[in-house]
Order: sequence, then C-alpha cells, then structure tokens
Amino acid sequence: MRPQYHLIASFLLALIFFYFTKSTLTSLLCFFSGFLIDLDHFIDFWLYKRKITFSKEFFSEYYKRFGRMYVLFHSFELVLMLWIFFLVFDFEIIGLGIILGMVSHLLMDLWGNPVHTLSYFFTYRFLKGFDLNHICVMNNE
Repeated sequence: MRPQYHLIASFLLALIFFYFTKSTLTSLLCFFSGFLIDLDHFIDFWLYKRKITFSKEFFSEYYKRFGRMYVLFHSFELVLMLWIFFLVFDFEIIGLGIILGMVSHLLMDLWGNPVHTLSYFFTYRFLKGFDLNHICVMNNE
C-alpha cells in the first residue's frame, strides 16, 4: 500500500486515539508507529543493493528483481511481543497507541496488497525462506 495512505490513516487514527485518551504522547506514538513501520523497506533495499539510495529503483518494484521480502517490522508476532512487553512493564496506554498504529498498518497492507493471507506473520515468511513467490499472490499465478 502506498505510504500516503498509511500517513493519512495513521493521522486519523491518532486523532481518534487523542479524542479518547487526551494523551498527546500516545497519540503521536500511534501516528508514528502506523507510518514508520515502513522503515523496514529500507533494510530490504539495502540487502538488495548493499547501499541506501533514494533512486527511482527504491520506489519501483525492486522486490520482484530481488525475489525476497523480509520486512522485519511488518509482523504480527512483533505486535504480540510488544504488547506483552507493555503489559509486563505497565505501559498499557503507551503500548496501546503503538500497537493500534502497527495493527492498522498491517491490516491496510494485508487488505491492500496482493499477498498470501499469512504473509504478515514473520514465522510464515521465515519458513518460506522469505521467497517472494510464497509471499505475493501475483507471483504465484
């Protein structure tokens, strides 16, 4: 899904979160966690090119040439681990903001991208060797 959609959705979700919590910090964390989760694409691009650039290639479908998709932050397991961490260390409201941002991003990607249903589980990607043919539906046709 395009970054601008995540930006808009994260902003709206943060506003709603602020309305109910009146917490500027957690609303900002909700916004940033819903948008900045995409930083893992830079990691994937670095693994592909061995350098970080803002070339047209980064914004194109380099995954198809790379044949792999790691996207380490796009993971429901990470969401679960963070939620447990926030509960154990009594950061529920802060954790809730971060978790809501991340989950909204993952759900938008899951519904808006041509991927296998399990693709946003790190375990699934790992077991499939991060092979794009097992992650993206369009590559399986």
